[in-house]
Amino acid sequence: MGVQTTVSVVRYSRCTWYSLASAHDNDRAEGGETVKVASAMLMAFGIGAILGLVLSGFTMKLLGPSGLFQQATVVAVFLGVYAIYRQLRRPVQPEPFIAKPAAQYSSGELDRAVRETAERS
Repeated sequence: MGVQTTVSVVRYSRCTWYSLASAHDNDRAEGGETVKVASAMLMAFGIGAILGLVLSGFTMKLLGPSGLFQQATVVAVFLGVYAIYRQLRRPVQPEPFIAKPAAQYSSGELDRAVRETAERS
């Protein structure tokens, strides 16, 4: 695989980490805790972004430009091992997940609403 392909695969796979972690946390949060969970996730993400930049600067100073990629590899491996560990330690959810949107409209209702709005204007 070429360097550009490898960099693209790593970059685009890492972009999904926050959204997946947020989805899993929100699924496990109780009804009134979603705001607390979201604020804790944003705070942890921000602290990690700050500390990651500082740590990558030290790593690059010690190892040269390749230190950035070595640090990214170590972090990715650590997160992968931790995710596997958590999956093995966490109890299985007793009930299957059923997606429930906050508001559910049929296409007929949406079409009628659009037509009424267009008639008024």
